[in-house]
Amino acid sequence: MSVNPLDLQAIFTQMNHVGKQQSLAKESQILRQDHASEQVNKEGEKDANDVPETKDLSEGPGKIKDEEKRKSSDKEEEEENANDDQDRDIEEENKALNKKNKIKDPNLG
Repeated sequence: MSVNPLDLQAIFTQMNHVGKQQSLAKESQILRQDHASEQVNKEGEKDANDVPETKDLSEGPGKIKDEEKRKSSDKEEEEENANDDQDRDIEEENKALNKKNKIKDPNLG
């Protein structure tokens, strides 16, 4: 079967359109791959920048023990502060008494 000149003219005119369609098909595949890789990169950067939320801790034996330690340490601090205040008051009273005794005692001189 031979090729007619009319067939050749039809083929040559369609070759330009077929070539454009083939190049667009290849470019669209590349564009899809580029778009998918950009999305993966964006998600990776977003995940890297985000701080994960912590889960709420349920009250367990560890938390109760911590609260008991805090209560006992708070009580100890209050007792120490009270003792310090009492010591300061006693020292001030002793200083005041010493000043009075020094002034009133004629033997000291």
